[in-house]
Amino acid sequence: MFNFNALAVTKFIVSGIVGIGTAKIVGGVIKEHVKPETLIDKVTITAAAWVLSGVTTTATKKYTNEIIDGVAEAVTAGVDKFKHDAKLGRIDREESTFEEEGLNPDDYRKSPETNKWVKIEKYPEGDLLTDEAADDEHVQKVNDITDKVKKNAS
Repeated sequence: MFNFNALAVTKFIVSGIVGIGTAKIVGGVIKEHVKPETLIDKVTITAAAWVLSGVTTTATKKYTNEIIDGVAEAVTAGVDKFKHDAKLGRIDREESTFEEEGLNPDDYRKSPETNKWVKIEKYPEGDLLTDEAADDEHVQKVNDITDKVKKNAS
């Protein structure tokens, strides 16, 4: 059965456009370099052009699908971030709650600088950092505090 979602349709259309362009290029190259003398030459050259176009289109389809998937993932990530930020905005304005927005309040903290809710991210080293920890100086401060807390705990 065919899968007719927007991503599949986009991939189909792009693959078709690339295939037509490839066929035109292959056909043009063959016409410039091969001069058929008989009907058999014309038929075999045309068949060879179709085969070469098919092989090339198959190879380029994988590449174009990867590009389309990458763009779709980036767009989805952007939309998800926008929706997440909108949820936090409603919570910050006290128009909604974490529960109403489907968020776990244990995953967030109030930023002392902005007095807004920010997501707590867990990094592989085990240090907790927030979205606002973008610059190295802030990251270093957080790591220093984490080290002090670890020393005091032991």
